[in-house]
Amino acid sequence: MAERDGSDVCQSSSQGSDYLLRADEKSSWSRPDSSASGQYTYTIPSPTEIHIVTRPEPLMLKNDERQRLARERREELEKQNAVRGSKWLEREERARQFHERQLEERRKKLEEQRVKEERRRVAVEEKRRQKLEEEKVVENLHYIVITVNIYRDHFLL
Repeated sequence: MAERDGSDVCQSSSQGSDYLLRADEKSSWSRPDSSASGQYTYTIPSPTEIHIVTRPEPLMLKNDERQRLARERREELEKQNAVRGSKWLEREERARQFHERQLEERRKKLEEQRVKEERRRVAVEEKRRQKLEEEKVVENLHYIVITVNIYRDHFLL
C-alpha cells in the first residue's frame, strides 16, 4: 500500500481495482464467511451509511491456506487415482473372466469333439464286428451248403 499526500488515507490496488482506505480502517478486513466464500469484505463507515466493499482473495495466501489447498488437491488426485485404479482392476477382471470363458468353451468343444469321435470309432468298430460276424455266418452257410451237396451227390450216385 502506498501513502498519499502524507495523510492518513491509503490506496490499495488488487486485480486492477483501487480502493481508498483510511489508515485506522485497514485492520477491519475479515476472513471470508459462508455468504462470501473466497472473497474478503471490508466495511467502510460513512456518516450516513455503511458500505461493504468486496474484493478477491490476495495472491499471497497464508501458509495454512496454501497447505489446505495442496492437501485438497492431493486428496482429489488420490481419489481420481483410486477411481482409475478400480476401473483398471474391473477391466482386468472382465478380461480375465472373458479369457477363462473362452478357455472353458474351447475345452468343452474339444471334449464334445473327443466324445463324438469316440462314439464314431465305437460305431465303426461295432459295424466291422457285425460285418465279420455276418461273413462268418455266410461262410458257415456256404460250408453247410457245400457239405450237403457233397453228401447228396455221394449218396445219390
